[in-house]
Amino acid sequence: MYAYSFSPDQVLVPSLRDSNLAYCTDTGVTDAIATYARDADLLVCEATNAEDDKAEKAALHGHMTFSQAASMAKQADARELLLTHFSPSISDPLEYVKVAQAVFPNTNVAEDLMFRTLLFEEE
Repeated sequence: MYAYSFSPDQVLVPSLRDSNLAYCTDTGVTDAIATYARDADLLVCEATNAEDDKAEKAALHGHMTFSQAASMAKQADARELLLTHFSPSISDPLEYVKVAQAVFPNTNVAEDLMFRTLLFEEE
């Protein structure tokens, strides 16, 4: 067995800003999302229902629409929104992404096996 000792200056880079990720799903609209996702580099958020006319149905089942998720990202001052957790009735979420982008332009749609890299920025 080997034991290693590291000092903070060996592993920390003080000139880099922390990156952070916020994730929420199976929840309706709540101010707590914006509080906990404040300044997130990436907010991964559910968008179960695409159209705003389904907002009542979404709320009843504890979900959000595309535009509601976008509003949460905007309220949180997130840098990017990645939508996920779509209703089975949505065959192609890309058809509706513009609804969210009208509220929060830096919105994208998650796909199965998708990879994302969060880069650290110099302060």
